[in-house]
Amino acid sequence: MAFIDPDEDIYKTRCKPIIMANGFSEVGFLVNKEDFVMRVIFGTPASVMFPIDYILEMHKKFPGWINVLAHTHPCNFMSLSSEDDGTLKALAMAFYPYIIYMDVVCYTDLDDVIHKRYWYEIQPKDEWIAQGKGERKIVRHNRLIFEDHCEWKYRMLEFSHMGE
Repeated sequence: MAFIDPDEDIYKTRCKPIIMANGFSEVGFLVNKEDFVMRVIFGTPASVMFPIDYILEMHKKFPGWINVLAHTHPCNFMSLSSEDDGTLKALAMAFYPYIIYMDVVCYTDLDDVIHKRYWYEIQPKDEWIAQGKGERKIVRHNRLIFEDHCEWKYRMLEFSHMGE
């Protein structure tokens, strides 16, 4: 399994040759806890398919190492799709007690960048057992990310708009 070399010009060596559509296409990044991009995933104008088998394999080997599934959305669309939400919820359950985040990055009409993070908080097992089991509480949270330390979010947007 090859990892991305931070000194490599990814655009020239990996990205440009596999852009298939003109205009916007969703792009996803798998980001580890050190904020390093581990995988780049190219999608279509309406979706990006994260490599779930790879994510689960990495989690088995290195629990909690992958902690962000980031992807672009079309202009001004900051909500998770139902598929995004289902993926995030399933991974949150599989990764518990580790937290997995899903980030959405897009432009606004004014060409500003919006970065929003989503995650699920799962009721601790001991609380769930103490309440007599039943339905386990799962709550989705989100917040806007204002820090600019995420260099990868700008690269992701650049990849999404390469065909324009």
